[in-house]
Amino acid sequence: GVGGAALAVGAIAVLDGLVGGLGRATRLWAIAGSVGAVIGPALGGFVTQLADWRAVFLIQAPIALGAVVAALITPTVVLPARAGHRRGPGALTADLALAALYASLVGALFLGVILVVTVWGIEPALGAVLVSALPVGTLLATRVSFPPRSGPAVIGGGILLAGGLATLAVLPGVAPAWAMLGFALCGLGFGLLSNQLGPVAVAPEDGQRAASLSSTARHLGLVLGLVLIAPVLAGHVETAAEQAAIPATATLLDASVDSVTKVGLALDIRDELAGSSSNEIPDLDPVFARYADRDGDVLTLADDLETSVREVITRSFRTAFAISAVLA
Repeated sequence: GVGGAALAVGAIAVLDGLVGGLGRATRLWAIAGSVGAVIGPALGGFVTQLADWRAVFLIQAPIALGAVVAALITPTVVLPARAGHRRGPGALTADLALAALYASLVGALFLGVILVVTVWGIEPALGAVLVSALPVGTLLATRVSFPPRSGPAVIGGGILLAGGLATLAVLPGVAPAWAMLGFALCGLGFGLLSNQLGPVAVAPEDGQRAASLSSTARHLGLVLGLVLIAPVLAGHVETAAEQAAIPATATLLDASVDSVTKVGLALDIRDELAGSSSNEIPDLDPVFARYADRDGDVLTLADDLETSVREVITRSFRTAFAISAVLA
């Protein structure tokens, strides 16, 4: 955390030395921060699939050390600390808006990844493809030209981001195409808002002090989003896990499987659930595999049962996504 804060603020002086202009350095700093924030989860999915979740942390160490190289090869730039200098009009408002923006981003990034990979059971690499619609949308939005302090761009960005989160909130079950649309809308909205709010919060003449305050506001927003959303999600998921037993039982009873097989499956599933940890999703595939040779419809039942449970858990994310949409 300390290292990241120092990097975020000190980067402006390094960029100034590299590109030879504080205004351009500030714009690059803002764009890099926005794109980096949304591209991380997608890259993390690919890395997890190809290697291991520990590699997500490992791979970032040499990237962070790249800042040392950049600082050593860059001409020394000392940005003046202007005593009594007041930031431009609207800077504080922009910081508050950025805090709300990054708080809403918790829903799009963290909740979205958990829903796609953990609840829907999609492989991390494929989940990363779905989530990558968000950074793609952000990059596209950065290419759209609006005048500075454009009210329509800010309003449109807020509506797009809120609309994307609302799309994720109303998903009835496993719906990858609709989820990708939601992520894309979130990316477009985030990109438009970042483009407009960033230059107001960190004007070139404000330098590192403004960057420090703006960076703090964004990260406080992430913390605020987690504080607001995580307990709500935890409570709703726990309730949904209990409620999922009802449609799961109905699916089992309605299945075109003989009664003896149904009773055996029910007892084996009960034993598997009783023996599994409360901190992990139980693996019921071996249970169904034992009965697959006896009755071919058992595998169909397994898919139907899995779908019914995932639909209930998916709907338990709605309130958390709705809170994120309100923040947007």
